[in-house]
Amino acid sequence: MNKRYNYRVIALVTLSLLLVLVQPVYSWFISDDYCIMGQVQKDGIISSWLHDYLHWDGRSISLTYPVCRVGLFAGVSWLGPLLGTLLMFLMAVLILRISTDSKSNMVTRIVHTVSIAVLLWLVYFNFLSQTLYWTTGVGYNMDVVMLLAAVWWISRWKGELSDYLLGLPIFFYAGTCSPNGVLALLFIIFVMWLHAAIIQKLGNHKKFIYAIALIIFALALVVLSPGNKNRMTAWDWKNITHFWTVYFNIKLLIKNLFNYNSLFVWPLIALGLTGATLKVIAARSNFTGALKRSVSFLFEHRFFVAALISFFFFLPLPAMNSPRTSIQ
Repeated sequence: MNKRYNYRVIALVTLSLLLVLVQPVYSWFISDDYCIMGQVQKDGIISSWLHDYLHWDGRSISLTYPVCRVGLFAGVSWLGPLLGTLLMFLMAVLILRISTDSKSNMVTRIVHTVSIAVLLWLVYFNFLSQTLYWTTGVGYNMDVVMLLAAVWWISRWKGELSDYLLGLPIFFYAGTCSPNGVLALLFIIFVMWLHAAIIQKLGNHKKFIYAIALIIFALALVVLSPGNKNRMTAWDWKNITHFWTVYFNIKLLIKNLFNYNSLFVWPLIALGLTGATLKVIAARSNFTGALKRSVSFLFEHRFFVAALISFFFFLPLPAMNSPRTSIQ
């Protein structure tokens, strides 16, 4: 890369960075956020957090809720969206850590980080109003950051005491995310475990057992919370008692995926699946036996399969007609 071209790329990346950081100023809290803001300012962050866990949602023990409440408690409309945008950049850093090595120079890493963050901002929705609001919504971004952090920590594990100590909050808070995302995460870690044991023939199983145990423990605290039990009493259980409800929700899910996803999403999915498949085919000569080929295929496509698992969690629910649910 020559210097002139390099400077142009850096200028473009800098402009993109400024645009993404400035746009939260125009993302105002709406409807339910103002209701929550009144409760938080009246009762305080800790009291409202306990109220949510006991009466509304088990996910309130995650990092999502306190991070969201900071902007609401302060009454500063753009603070929450700004935090959400910064979290999006943290997502980009974690994606680079998971998918590449860190041997590239600082300028290259900055260019890649900003490019991925801007791409994430573009792929969330295909119309601006939803992009401005929901992609800067701290809650959704915090969940994704914690799930990615768990995958990254497993992938860079060295078996040292610090891995266990710092891994404790990472895996625990990853387990407190939205249950559909946690199920996807457990699938990814399980496939990584299989790949390490069967393909790479590594004998270190402690990190996988440690991570899965913490994640399941945190997931149980969320699912079995008094707040979730309270909400489930209001469910219409007739909606999930027969096959036809699930079938129609599948149709609705597919429809929403095409109606509401950004046009950037489909080329990314196609390129990712094509690249992963070609990698499996190229390495096929190194894998003998159906089991090894299956594990290799699952490992290369683990993120796509995990995404499908997260969708299936919502299939029995009539709320599947929500466009923001379909994109998540």
